[in-house]
Amino acid sequence: MIHASLLSILVFTLMTFATPAPAQAPREPEAIVKSLYEAVMKDTMGPAFGVTAKDRRMLTKSLRTLWNTAEKKANPTGKELGAIDFDFVSMSQDPNIASYTLKTEKRDDQHATIVATFVIGPNHTHTGQKVVVNYDFLREDGAWKIDNVRSSIDKKPWTLRDNLALHLKSR
Repeated sequence: MIHASLLSILVFTLMTFATPAPAQAPREPEAIVKSLYEAVMKDTMGPAFGVTAKDRRMLTKSLRTLWNTAEKKANPTGKELGAIDFDFVSMSQDPNIASYTLKTEKRDDQHATIVATFVIGPNHTHTGQKVVVNYDFLREDGAWKIDNVRSSIDKKPWTLRDNLALHLKSR
């Protein structure tokens, strides 16, 4: 009787380990952008996007390479401001987002554009102002990656790629 119970436990245990874990579904572009805004709203004093290696893994290889190259040029000692010296998720030095909405502007099998519209929160010189940030995605190695970020600063068009490339040329 004891042997049958032990055998049952052993068989159950082996089946548990032998069953492959379900594959994790790739994160969708809108879910990625949502995670960026949720993080900023949760921790306004947290590091700006792109500071950590984990953040940069969300970028396409070409954008990550461009950023890393610009960063090395801007901050060779690690003691200076980097190539991007503000939080482009909130388009500011001091993230203060009261609310946001996301919309998928376009999407096919390889490309997607997610438009984030947010309202600047209280105690800011631009409280209540709406800001629009576009996230361009590419599917790379089976996963969605940010390939560019587009917005405007003082009503002038701004893109992450252009800003990094300009940074490389100017120094």
